[in-house]
Amino acid sequence: MGKSHSLTVKRKLAAPPNRVFEAWTTPELLCRWCAPAAMSVPHAEVELRVGGAYAITMREVDETYTTTGHYRELVAGERLVLTWGWDDGPGREETLVTVTLATGASGGTDLTLTHDGFPDASEAALHEKGWRECLEKLAGLAGDLARG
Repeated sequence: MGKSHSLTVKRKLAAPPNRVFEAWTTPELLCRWCAPAAMSVPHAEVELRVGGAYAITMREVDETYTTTGHYRELVAGERLVLTWGWDDGPGREETLVTVTLATGASGGTDLTLTHDGFPDASEAALHEKGWRECLEKLAGLAGDLARG
Protein backbone atom coordinates (compact mmCIF):
# COMPACT_ATOMS: atom_id res chain seq x y z
CA MET A 1 0.00 0.00 0.00
CA GLY A 2 1.28 3.49 -0.85
CA LYS A 3 1.91 6.35 1.54
CA SER A 4 -0.71 8.65 0.04
CA HIS A 5 -2.52 9.98 3.11
CA SER A 6 -1.86 13.45 4.49
CA LEU A 7 -3.33 16.09 6.76
CA THR A 8 -3.33 19.87 6.94
CA VAL A 9 -3.99 21.93 10.07
CA LYS A 10 -4.16 25.75 10.17
CA ARG A 11 -3.91 27.91 13.26
CA LYS A 12 -3.71 31.63 14.01
CA LEU A 13 -1.19 32.51 16.73
CA ALA A 14 -0.63 35.75 18.64
CA ALA A 15 3.18 35.78 18.36
CA PRO A 16 5.03 36.99 15.23
CA PRO A 17 6.48 34.37 12.85
CA ASN A 18 10.07 34.71 14.14
CA ARG A 19 8.94 33.85 17.68
CA VAL A 20 6.80 30.93 16.48
CA PHE A 21 9.81 29.63 14.53
CA GLU A 22 11.79 29.76 17.79
CA ALA A 23 9.05 27.72 19.50
CA TRP A 24 9.56 25.01 16.86
CA THR A 25 13.37 25.03 17.07
CA THR A 26 14.30 25.69 20.71
CA PRO A 27 14.34 22.65 23.04
CA GLU A 28 13.11 24.58 26.09
CA LEU A 29 10.14 25.92 24.13
CA LEU A 30 9.36 22.57 22.46
CA CYS A 31 9.08 21.10 25.96
CA ARG A 32 6.25 23.54 26.67
CA TRP A 33 3.96 22.56 23.80
CA CYS A 34 5.02 19.74 21.47
CA ALA A 35 2.80 16.90 22.75
CA PRO A 36 -0.94 16.21 22.67
CA ALA A 37 -3.16 17.44 25.50
CA ALA A 38 -2.75 14.56 27.98
CA MET A 39 1.02 14.38 27.48
CA SER A 40 4.10 16.31 28.53
CA VAL A 41 7.55 16.74 26.95
CA PRO A 42 10.28 15.99 29.48
CA HIS A 43 13.09 16.21 26.91
CA ALA A 44 13.81 17.69 23.48
CA GLU A 45 17.04 17.89 21.49
CA VAL A 46 17.63 20.02 18.40
CA GLU A 47 20.58 20.22 15.99
CA LEU A 48 19.37 23.32 14.16
CA ARG A 49 20.76 23.03 10.65
CA VAL A 50 19.63 21.46 7.39
CA GLY A 51 20.38 17.76 7.83
CA GLY A 52 20.52 18.18 11.60
CA ALA A 53 18.63 15.80 13.85
CA TYR A 54 15.96 16.40 16.47
CA ALA A 55 14.34 14.20 19.12
CA ILE A 56 11.24 14.91 21.19
CA THR A 57 10.27 12.66 24.09
CA MET A 58 6.59 12.67 25.05
CA ARG A 59 5.24 11.20 28.28
CA GLU A 60 1.71 10.05 29.10
CA VAL A 61 1.31 8.65 32.64
CA ASP A 62 3.49 5.51 32.47
CA GLU A 63 4.17 5.52 28.72
CA THR A 64 6.99 7.34 26.92
CA TYR A 65 7.19 7.93 23.16
CA THR A 66 10.01 9.51 21.18
CA THR A 67 9.76 11.07 17.75
CA THR A 68 12.93 11.73 15.79
CA GLY A 69 13.85 13.08 12.41
CA HIS A 70 16.00 15.46 10.43
CA TYR A 71 15.52 18.99 9.19
CA ARG A 72 15.25 19.18 5.42
CA GLU A 73 14.58 22.91 5.16
CA LEU A 74 14.91 25.78 7.63
CA VAL A 75 13.94 29.35 6.71
CA ALA A 76 13.84 31.41 9.91
CA GLY A 77 10.43 32.93 10.53
CA GLU A 78 8.95 31.37 7.38
CA ARG A 79 9.22 27.62 6.92
CA LEU A 80 10.38 24.31 8.38
CA VAL A 81 10.42 20.94 6.66
CA LEU A 82 11.33 17.90 8.73
CA THR A 83 11.06 14.16 8.66
CA TRP A 84 8.94 12.64 11.44
CA GLY A 85 9.24 9.10 12.76
CA TRP A 86 8.51 7.21 15.97
CA ASP A 87 11.27 5.28 17.71
CA ASP A 88 8.80 2.80 19.15
CA GLY A 89 5.71 1.00 18.01
CA PRO A 90 5.05 -1.18 14.98
CA GLY A 91 4.11 0.35 11.65
CA ARG A 92 5.56 3.75 12.43
CA GLU A 93 6.95 4.78 9.06
CA GLU A 94 8.85 8.02 8.52
CA THR A 95 6.63 10.85 7.29
CA LEU A 96 7.22 14.49 6.31
CA VAL A 97 6.06 17.62 8.17
CA THR A 98 5.99 21.05 6.49
CA VAL A 99 5.26 24.13 8.61
CA THR A 100 4.63 27.46 6.88
CA LEU A 101 4.54 30.69 8.87
CA ALA A 102 3.04 33.89 7.47
CA THR A 103 2.47 37.25 9.12
CA GLY A 104 -1.19 37.54 10.01
CA ALA A 105 -3.38 40.63 9.77
CA SER A 106 -2.92 41.39 13.48
CA GLY A 107 0.87 40.97 13.38
CA GLY A 108 0.61 37.44 14.69
CA THR A 109 1.22 34.26 12.70
CA ASP A 110 -0.91 32.26 10.32
CA LEU A 111 0.53 28.75 10.68
CA THR A 112 -0.14 25.97 8.18
CA LEU A 113 1.07 22.47 9.03
CA THR A 114 1.00 19.70 6.43
CA HIS A 115 1.97 16.17 7.42
CA ASP A 116 2.43 13.81 4.44
CA GLY A 117 3.19 10.15 3.89
CA PHE A 118 0.82 8.18 6.12
CA PRO A 119 0.14 4.58 5.09
CA ASP A 120 -3.58 4.86 5.83
CA ALA A 121 -6.34 7.30 6.74
CA SER A 122 -6.58 6.14 10.37
CA GLU A 123 -2.91 6.96 11.02
CA ALA A 124 -3.39 10.40 9.42
CA ALA A 125 -6.51 11.02 11.55
CA LEU A 126 -4.68 10.04 14.74
CA HIS A 127 -1.86 12.47 13.94
CA GLU A 128 -4.31 15.24 12.98
CA LYS A 129 -5.93 14.99 16.42
CA GLY A 130 -2.49 15.10 18.04
CA TRP A 131 -1.35 18.10 16.01
CA ARG A 132 -4.54 20.03 16.81
CA GLU A 133 -3.94 19.44 20.53
CA CYS A 134 -0.27 20.44 20.19
CA LEU A 135 -1.16 23.62 18.34
CA GLU A 136 -3.68 24.49 21.06
CA LYS A 137 -0.77 24.38 23.54
CA LEU A 138 1.39 26.36 21.10
CA ALA A 139 -1.36 29.02 20.91
CA GLY A 140 -1.12 29.46 24.68
CA LEU A 141 2.67 29.72 24.50
CA ALA A 142 2.41 32.16 21.58
CA GLY A 143 0.41 34.51 23.79
CA ASP A 144 3.33 34.49 26.25
CA LEU A 145 5.88 34.95 23.44
CA ALA A 146 3.92 37.89 21.99
CA ARG A 147 4.06 39.67 25.35
CA GLY A 148 7.69 39.07 26.05
